Amino acid sequence: MPTRLEITFEGDAPALAPHGLSIAAFASSLQLLLKAIRRIGSAILTDAAGEEYGAKGGRWARYAEGLDFVLHEVHSGSPLRLTGSVVQPELPPSTLFPNWNYFTDQIGERFITAVRREGVGQPDNFMVRRFLDSIPKEVERHIYSLTKSTGENEIARLDHPALVGAPSELPYLQELIGWVTGVGFDPGRVEVRLKFDSQFLSFSATTDQVEKGLELREQEVRALVVRGGQTNRLLRLERHTDPRFQLTPELQEEYLFERWDGLLKRLAQ
Repeated sequence: MPTRLEITFEGDAPALAPHGLSIAAFASSLQLLLKAIRRIGSAILTDAAGEEYGAKGGRWARYAEGLDFVLHEVHSGSPLRLTGSVVQPELPPSTLFPNWNYFTDQIGERFITAVRREGVGQPDNFMVRRFLDSIPKEVERHIYSLTKSTGENEIARLDHPALVGAPSELPYLQELIGWVTGVGFDPGRVEVRLKFDSQFLSFSATTDQVEKGLELREQEVRALVVRGGQTNRLLRLERHTDPRFQLTPELQEEYLFERWDGLLKRLAQ
């Protein structure tokens, strides 16, 4: 029996809509999952072989390059459930690992431990942290269930993972052309959800912007947004065919002196 790993994601992310596995949303995450599995496997092989073995040209870490995570089942929607196996291509028995299932079981154990620790802000494994950080932020709950070749089970549950050391992105302005896919109201999150270039993103918004989003839900829109930092924010939403706002010198001067009139007067004193 191979080492099996079942991953469950729950939340309001558009990528969890009941239409299958979104490659746009999860392709990079699955790639990072495989890299994390291989990095853990390489560390186990290196530790087991010892420094002297590697110094004489041993190729134990190379065996980790052949590790794979093979998906067997995908249940779409929320929860999205992925079931797969951590596998190693057939290799001749070795003095360290006569049973390769034992090796993949160890990988699964270390992965579950790293997920559990990283999810509560305890640094443990950089590649696992990168994998967790790549999951769409609207995914509110992660469940990782490991079934080892011996039949033993381990589970790690994360609610709103709080990662430490994940690279933070400085906020930046961006103009997007796309479509409104949904909105959120009080008492929940007040937001507008947009689709552009096969990506689905949510932006915090004002009540007026939510109403505007409802009005434009069947039209191509142009949005000025702030991305990065703690949350994405919508600044302006309009039809793509509407004329662009032009900041004239007169409007710029009017805004400057109305907004900062008090401060300028105090500085003049």
